[in-house]
Amino acid sequence: AATVTAAREQSAVASAPTVANVGIFASPAVAPNPSRKSMWFQNVSTTAIYLGLGATPSATLYHLVLASGTQPHNGTGGVYFDSEWLGQVNVISGAATGTLCYGETT
Repeated sequence: AATVTAAREQSAVASAPTVANVGIFASPAVAPNPSRKSMWFQNVSTTAIYLGLGATPSATLYHLVLASGTQPHNGTGGVYFDSEWLGQVNVISGAATGTLCYGETT
């Protein structure tokens, strides 16, 4: 039988967290980064936020949706953590008033 050994990627370098307004027109949030070890996103608004991995998302076609929070900036909004994707991430909000907190480790 073959033996498989998995190595866990670790990092001690994190980007400063970014808090950005997200509107109803898709825009890039995270640029492609071949050195990325992980990235995170949290919806800190009261409207859904849609993510497209290397693609332009819409409210009906997306890779991931982050649920809205019950109040702005209270930590109840959807969270996504990824340790594999190295490409660009684009975002769009279900309303003009979306807010997203995100960053990456390298």
